[in-house]
Amino acid sequence: AVTLARTDIVTPAGVDLVSLLTGRRVVDVRRRGKRIVFTLDDGNRFYIHLGMTGQLTAGPPKAARLPHTHLELDVGPGRVLRFRDPRRFGGVWWLGAESGAQDEGMGPEPLALRPGQLARQLARTTRAVKNALMDQRVVAGLGNIYVDESLFAAGIHPLAAANRLTAEQVARLNRAIKLTLRRALRHGGSTLRDY
Repeated sequence: AVTLARTDIVTPAGVDLVSLLTGRRVVDVRRRGKRIVFTLDDGNRFYIHLGMTGQLTAGPPKAARLPHTHLELDVGPGRVLRFRDPRRFGGVWWLGAESGAQDEGMGPEPLALRPGQLARQLARTTRAVKNALMDQRVVAGLGNIYVDESLFAAGIHPLAAANRLTAEQVARLNRAIKLTLRRALRHGGSTLRDY
């Protein structure tokens, strides 16, 4: 069962998400960058992006439905998955069955990133390294907080030109990104503790 409170959170516009999801089973859930990608039993896929304030919670169907809950999915006996986003920076993107659609416009994953890969990605742009790292096409999944922390740990100024970093700076940055993310994972991330 599916309850969609706002159709404007769905991309592309006009996709009938309720009919596409009703009666389907979720067979796989993965993360790609900042996307939570769901694969259905018919091979179709969609992803939820939490944006800055989005929340994805699982709980009993009788639990109070909080304001700004835009999507509810009955995912099993006594469990409802709820997507809530007060500021609506997040949303739901329908991918269909197209192969590779979940990776469209996405750079490599930061925890699997090699220094040579990072160097090649950064060499393609003259932008400030901070701006380049926040571009999901350069490295998938990094946001403002983790980019700032990684650059600080690597001793690299955020306004340095991305394509001007030395091999040694890129290697330090690569290590710092991984260290920062692993440390954040151990401590529950940077998410506000409001849910």
